[in-house]
Amino acid sequence: MPRIKKEASLDLETWKIAQEIENYSEWTRQCLHAYASGNDYVSEARLRMRWVAAARQLAAVVIEYAATIDPDHGQTVETLISKAMEQTRLEEFE
Repeated sequence: MPRIKKEASLDLETWKIAQEIENYSEWTRQCLHAYASGNDYVSEARLRMRWVAAARQLAAVVIEYAATIDPDHGQTVETLISKAMEQTRLEEFE
């Protein structure tokens, strides 16, 4: 999805806070998604952490199953997740 620039006016105090956030744009997008879904940022972050845990658990099951089919498959949970995160179209998952 293309990025559209939108500026925000900050005062000195909020600018200092924003400087401490590693990826301010991503943080802002996450806050907006939380707002749109009726959640606060903390609740949204908790949901995202639960999804990450579920994805890791699923990847571990897939890796375990892959080892029963091909013991020399060479995948790890991290490489499987990394590969999945790079895929953006349905065709790439085949």
